[in-house]
Amino acid sequence: KKRQEEEAERKRQEEAEAERKRQEEAEAERQRQEEAEAERKRQEEAEAERKKQEEAEAERQRQEEAEAERKRQEEAEAEKKREEEAEAERKRQEEAEAERQRQEEAEAERKRQEEAEAERKKQEEAEAERQRQEEA
Repeated sequence: KKRQEEEAERKRQEEAEAERKRQEEAEAERQRQEEAEAERKRQEEAEAERKKQEEAEAERQRQEEAEAERKRQEEAEAEKKREEEAEAERKRQEEAEAERQRQEEAEAERKRQEEAEAERKKQEEAEAERQRQEEA
């Protein structure tokens, strides 16, 4: 009977030991899974952070390009204005030149008429003089 009890006791201890081992392994497995889950989360967050930075960088580049485009258009607009003003100035000078020429020609015409008038008077007086002498 004593041997049977010892045998039963040994069996209980073996089972208790086996149960303890199972629980230890289950605990170790639970910890491995927790760590794997934590690692997976860290990687997800790192990936999300990387994406956020990529998008921020892309956004920054888009804004830089938009700014550069805005500047190009401003400069093109300014250039167009300068050309328009230069064209307007050229026209003003052409018109001023044409006006000056018109006035010169009008002045020359006035002189010609004055001289023709003086010539006509001179001939009239010469004719009058000739008649006086004939009468005398």
